[in-house]
Amino acid sequence: PSIKDRLSKGLEIKGLALESAMWCRYCFGESEKGKAINIDDLHSKRLQNNAQEARNHPETFLRMEDIFGDLGKNRVFKEEFASSLNSLWANGVEKTLKSYLESE
Repeated sequence: PSIKDRLSKGLEIKGLALESAMWCRYCFGESEKGKAINIDDLHSKRLQNNAQEARNHPETFLRMEDIFGDLGKNRVFKEEFASSLNSLWANGVEKTLKSYLESE
């Protein structure tokens, strides 16, 4: 509801999109150092499959309508999510967070 509410008011959602992208990165099931991450969720396999596909196609993760509703169709959210996820893959979590915090 927070993301939809902010979007409806024309407010910034970069931090919330980053949070969603970080969850997607976690659901990938492997740390930045290559260590396996056990995803403790009833839907872990589906989350992991979508997160792995989202590495190259970020919108894939947002297609889970039972989780994201129609947010996955929102252009602004999709762009912010993709930008954040791409940064996590290209620069890592620490640099991505640092960049976000410096932009605030």
